[in-house]
Amino acid sequence: MHRRLFPVIVTALLLFTAVSVPTRANELFAAAPIDEVSIRTLPAFTVIETDTTGSLDTAWAKGFRLGARYAAFAHSGLNTPTLITFPDWDKNPVAEGPRLHLLVQLLLDPLPDLPKARDPEAAVEPMPSMTVACYAHRGDYSPANFLSGLKKIQEHLKTQGIRVLGPPRYLYYSDTNWVPSWWRVSEVQVPIAAGSGQN
Repeated sequence: MHRRLFPVIVTALLLFTAVSVPTRANELFAAAPIDEVSIRTLPAFTVIETDTTGSLDTAWAKGFRLGARYAAFAHSGLNTPTLITFPDWDKNPVAEGPRLHLLVQLLLDPLPDLPKARDPEAAVEPMPSMTVACYAHRGDYSPANFLSGLKKIQEHLKTQGIRVLGPPRYLYYSDTNWVPSWWRVSEVQVPIAAGSGQN
């Protein structure tokens, strides 16, 4: 009896671990605290960036496909989170629909002399150190959850008198192959001036 139960218990524990702890490259890119606005400074890192048009889902799928292809070509790992930036947010603050202009950015290993991307829609880009206001959330990756987090950040920044310095971005931390939609961790970030409201 115990021998029959042992594999079941081990499998359940492994699944629980996979669901409870979102996959991430290291503590440098851990998610912000869940369900609260926080401010932190991220270090510089390098991404493979896909400039594309589509919905959140189709843009992410395309960016991940091109990013994975480049990573294999460059012998680099792909790290979490994946970033989706809305570069035209000031002119077109829309997060839902089939024709969004988005930058899908996948974190690369910090390797020297990374080769140039061969696909014309992708490019290796250095991301400078940046101070951001953040709001992390558990739930599906969706326009509604992005907008909800962004609204909370905007209310906090308005109350504190902190100015926004760039377009918002949406970060995916969880592996969608293993983590159910209701337990996935996403995060909204808005760039602000260094030293603003640091906590």
